[in-house]
Amino acid sequence: VLALDVSFLVARLIDSDSVGLNRVLYVVSTTWMPVVMFMFLILGAMNTVRWIIGANTGHDPYRTPLTVKVGVAVTIVLCLIGYYEATHTKSTRYDIYTSKLAKGERRRIVLVSDIHMGYAVTTKDVERLVSEINRLSADVVIIAGDLIDGDLLPVREERTHTALGKIQAREGVIAVMGNHDYMDD
Repeated sequence: VLALDVSFLVARLIDSDSVGLNRVLYVVSTTWMPVVMFMFLILGAMNTVRWIIGANTGHDPYRTPLTVKVGVAVTIVLCLIGYYEATHTKSTRYDIYTSKLAKGERRRIVLVSDIHMGYAVTTKDVERLVSEINRLSADVVIIAGDLIDGDLLPVREERTHTALGKIQAREGVIAVMGNHDYMDD
């Protein structure tokens, strides 16, 4: 358990040139932390409710393991939903009207953010995203920050960033830095 607790720190502190080792530590730490957080919050809330019910009925609120079973089940469901949300792109269409374009003139702008290339988001993931962007036939693509997930090592070694060069937009691609896009060298 202690190894899981410190895996995030170890992943961030070691100066390893091994993408494989860093990826394993990253995945372990970014999976372990939300599981513990959800378990703590859910079991805490459930035990509080059981304590209140038990205090009012005279029953011992900690007598059955149902709280733990339900808490674990809810945690698993929430983590699966989180994984799905993190690995599936959402697309929302907005129609915006402006007097700055000539009558009948239209622009298709695609805004994408929080790509987080790195240990979790690989070249294959970025290629899939670029394919989805290109299917939208944009006039302009705007990348609104968080291209990198803080560490350039996997991006450089796997040349993940080259996939972004395949974005097609008639009038260009604009990118701005986000809070995860800090570089240490």
